Amino acid sequence: MKRKNNGILSKLLLVFLAALSVIGASVAAPELLFSDENSTENSQFYDYPLHVSFIDVGQGDCSLYSCNGFNILVDGGEREYADDVLSYLDMAGVDKIDCYVLSHPHSDHIGASAKIIKSIQVDKVFTTYFSEFNTPTTSCYEELIEALDVNSTQVIDVVAGDSFTFGDVNIDIIAPFNESDEYNDMSIVFTAAYKDITVLFTGDTTKVVEKQILEGGADIDADVLKVAHHGSTTSSTSEFIDAVSPSLAVISCGKNNSYGHPHDEIMELFKEKSISVKRTDELGTVVYYGDGKTMYTGELK
Repeated sequence: MKRKNNGILSKLLLVFLAALSVIGASVAAPELLFSDENSTENSQFYDYPLHVSFIDVGQGDCSLYSCNGFNILVDGGEREYADDVLSYLDMAGVDKIDCYVLSHPHSDHIGASAKIIKSIQVDKVFTTYFSEFNTPTTSCYEELIEALDVNSTQVIDVVAGDSFTFGDVNIDIIAPFNESDEYNDMSIVFTAAYKDITVLFTGDTTKVVEKQILEGGADIDADVLKVAHHGSTTSSTSEFIDAVSPSLAVISCGKNNSYGHPHDEIMELFKEKSISVKRTDELGTVVYYGDGKTMYTGELK
């Protein structure tokens, strides 16, 4: 009888230890929903040094990457979203942009940039080099150039292989490689890394450039992926996503947009790879924050 009881106790102990392992796994889950229920006036949010916001600008792109007082803005959406972006920057306590990355000159990415540059201090602007044969002639691009001239903003034409440091953040430029008459293929693709957390920003880069990136052997492994071209099938090959191997992905697109973004094929691809996807058309602005080791998803109000 004694031996039988010991056997039962051993089995109970194993069940108990298994239960503890399950509880431990759930505690260590990569996402923690941030809400007013576990924070007072976002104090918990601001306790973390790294904040990445994928700002809802409809059918366009705009992201804010903030870390220990350094602020990097990526694109800005169409003209009509300039005030929304500026309001978000104000709400986030941002009074200066250390680096403004303009991924490529399509209006859904740079349309709001002229007003943003005129309204807040911008120290540096990253853009791509355009020679005479492919310099944009759109009104939003001309407004941007005028704003840069008026504000004497430092403009840096970046190319693959360039690296920059902003405080504790390392920026590695992955693309563009060369000029093209297809502006999406000239998108600035870059990683922003703080400690163990890396975010990959992709603009509207296409499969053509994704292949070049893979062939070039650049390190694009990242924890968070800003999905290229609003989730279009022009981008996001299976091989590229495998190389990035993100835990989290964000798609910036407009609700009921006429392009059908994100395309079903892309959503299915992420599903097959068990990658969590957040969409601005469904959730509005998507926010991640963390300590450089773990990222949480939340909301800034």
